[in-house]
Amino acid sequence: MHKLADLPKELNYRFQPKKKQSKKLSRVYNRIGYDKRSECVCSCGEFLEVDVFSDNSARLKRANFCKDFLCPMCAWRKELKLFDQVSKVVDVLQSQKYRFLFVTLTIRNVPANGEDLKQVIDEFNKSYTKLIRLKRIKKFLKGAFRSIEVTYNKDTDEFHPHIHLIWVVPDNYFATSDYLKQAELCELWKKALKVDYTPICDIRAVTGKKLVKNGKYITYDLRSAVAEICKYTVKSNDYLSNTDEKNDKIVKALVTALSKRHLFEFYGVFSEVRKQLRLDDIENGDLVHIHDDKKDETELLYTMVFHWNDSNSIYLNTDVWLNGHSRICS
Repeated sequence: MHKLADLPKELNYRFQPKKKQSKKLSRVYNRIGYDKRSECVCSCGEFLEVDVFSDNSARLKRANFCKDFLCPMCAWRKELKLFDQVSKVVDVLQSQKYRFLFVTLTIRNVPANGEDLKQVIDEFNKSYTKLIRLKRIKKFLKGAFRSIEVTYNKDTDEFHPHIHLIWVVPDNYFATSDYLKQAELCELWKKALKVDYTPICDIRAVTGKKLVKNGKYITYDLRSAVAEICKYTVKSNDYLSNTDEKNDKIVKALVTALSKRHLFEFYGVFSEVRKQLRLDDIENGDLVHIHDDKKDETELLYTMVFHWNDSNSIYLNTDVWLNGHSRICS
């Protein structure tokens, strides 16, 4: 939910740039022969309906989002939705006295082609399953949230796949022999991967404090840390900011390697709480009402309708509907 006064800024600096990027992706899809994907992404976010309430707040009511996993508009919406859901689950688990570890697991970069990336991610997933089935890990791991991220290195023309995790552990984890140091995690991950090098890993707890420049500590919300792990799988700057030839190559590789995969997973107590909260599916669910805002106590005044104008690459207010029904201007 946003203030009505913030709506122009929201359209200009959030929706419009994403829509422009989606148009660019549509052209890439068209060039590499993915006609249906091109059509869907091209029409994504063509219209937006925004409800305005008596408390001068505004909420997105309806929009046509395509849900293509590479669409910049939909990726942004999914990231917002993911952050909202993970934050809600973490809040419940925190009230149940669980603690959290933020973990990153990596593997060596792979050439920027779809078959190599697909094979590496297949091995990545199998290796992670082996890791969490180890007695050493099973002793303390009560649940987790996992996301895959793939970044692109322009200088080396390589992909860098890695896994971001929130591990849920008991309240007394840090005072027991279950405590897992980073060096040990690296060795366990190396064995699970069956590689002859030591991969880079990171494991850390959320302390609830953050060091600022003047040397003083300030407390911060756990959600600030959650935001770091809820980044979407791929960033549009990686596959839309190069030459047409390179963009085409990268997009084709990402579609080959990542299409129809589960890019986010919840399990253990994380999954249980998510089900209890009846949270919507990230990939295929509602991308309009991502914050589950309630407006029962405020009156709907009118609905503003915006359509994308290709000539000027902006959203134009084309209609206003009184109480969501009768048109009062156009």
